[in-house]
Amino acid sequence: DPNVFWYQIAVVSAIAMGTKNFLRVTGRPVFNPAAIGLLIGGILFHQYVAWWGVPFQKPVVFILLLPVLISGIRLRRLPTIVAFLIANTLFTPQPFLSRIFDPVTLLFATVMLPEPLTTPLNPKRQILYGLTVAIIIQLISPVFLPDLYIPALLLGNILFFKYR
Repeated sequence: DPNVFWYQIAVVSAIAMGTKNFLRVTGRPVFNPAAIGLLIGGILFHQYVAWWGVPFQKPVVFILLLPVLISGIRLRRLPTIVAFLIANTLFTPQPFLSRIFDPVTLLFATVMLPEPLTTPLNPKRQILYGLTVAIIIQLISPVFLPDLYIPALLLGNILFFKYR
């Protein structure tokens, strides 16, 4: 959010780096560092994830597909991205094309979801991981959280920690 103070950004960043380096089980991080930093920072400062900049990109939404080149192809996380996008689109009542090309969903699916340290390596498990996160979003949607993507991602991290 452009209205947060500099020290809040610093604290959220420190939480993300701290959890990546110190909240580990068998030498591996448990949670997506950015996601856990945003969640804890949101709770501490009552500033929840602001995907405010992404909707302004609608005219150039295809720029948001560029992370697929890195996270999807180069890091071999394409099954996670595709499974999530298809499942999330099918579970949502909005029209298919408008939901699959929703800038917030694309940013989440191509940048946050496929983080290499906290996602499965096996393509079949990647598909299950993407489906699971999409299902969790649907299950927690009646809870009225300020953001559904981040808690669903973190729950997916916990569920798939052993199966990376």
